[in-house]
Amino acid sequence: MDQLLPRPFIIKHITTIIFFCQLTPKTHLQLVATSNIGPVAALAFADPEQWMGRMVDVVGDVLTPREMEAGWRAAKGGEMHPSMVGGSALSWVIKSATKDLRPMFKFFNEVGYNADIIALREIYPAMKDWQCFLRMEVKQ
Repeated sequence: MDQLLPRPFIIKHITTIIFFCQLTPKTHLQLVATSNIGPVAALAFADPEQWMGRMVDVVGDVLTPREMEAGWRAAKGGEMHPSMVGGSALSWVIKSATKDLRPMFKFFNEVGYNADIIALREIYPAMKDWQCFLRMEVKQ
């Protein structure tokens, strides 16, 4: 979640716009606040026998870009990412020129991740979703 926030520096702002321009409107991203990772890891350290050999996906929410934007508007007001003239064209050029980005966005748009958020919330009920993250951690 943290990496998707608007940034004051132009390069970071452009990077975020490029990221969002490459996702289809129906692409669901699984998101996690960095503040959630440590507490979940601490559970494993507190009871290593229960966690030995287990793999756990740490995810707080699953949203499309439009749902993220709507959540931002509801929690913070205004746009999450002010649009940039030519942002779509710029993102296409960068994606086309950078071979590492093509498979990443293809994966996000066509396959995606499939973590079981309901099961994770049973393990760690305090997992922050997008709205909780925005209210608790994002200053504006």
